[in-house]
Amino acid sequence: MTRIVVAIIFMLQAFSLQASSDFYLGAQWGAYQLESDESFDTEVNAAGVLFGYRIFDNVAVESRIGLGLGSYETEYTLNDVVYDIDVTLDHYVSAYIRPQIDVNLVTLYGLAGLSKATLSGESTSNGTDIDVKLEDSSFSYGAGIGYVNADDVEFNLEYIQLVNTGDYSVGGINFSVQFPLGQSDDQEDW
Repeated sequence: MTRIVVAIIFMLQAFSLQASSDFYLGAQWGAYQLESDESFDTEVNAAGVLFGYRIFDNVAVESRIGLGLGSYETEYTLNDVVYDIDVTLDHYVSAYIRPQIDVNLVTLYGLAGLSKATLSGESTSNGTDIDVKLEDSSFSYGAGIGYVNADDVEFNLEYIQLVNTGDYSVGGINFSVQFPLGQSDDQEDW
């Protein structure tokens, strides 16, 4: 994970040297639902950053990194024993291709790519502490709508399926704000 963060930081520095309006940087907040085949589900929240590059007018590539915001309690019953479980989305890393359609100031887009997420949980039952850590990668997808203001700042609302392993899935709503890096082709040089 540390190598991925360092690589993205170096990418951001290198791209900022040659920044054009095709590059963008953003912040996001997500409210997700963790659903398990083991008959429990809970909410998890995360905040993150995203970095993208428009490779064509209607296609971008995007990378995202996020960290969980706190832990969430849920109950799980197994063999008539009730377990209180604290669940945390530790972090995630995603890479997407983002096809989009721009209609005036509105952007409609899809997301398709890969995500790797790490979740942890802990529980105490009958004096026994149980710690679980899950780290999985899977196909990730979503769709969203955005509004671009006069300063080329884009506000997005999207649904995203972050991870779906078959045993559990994490999906929900993201809100993000994206800022163009560099000068737009439409702006004059000063």
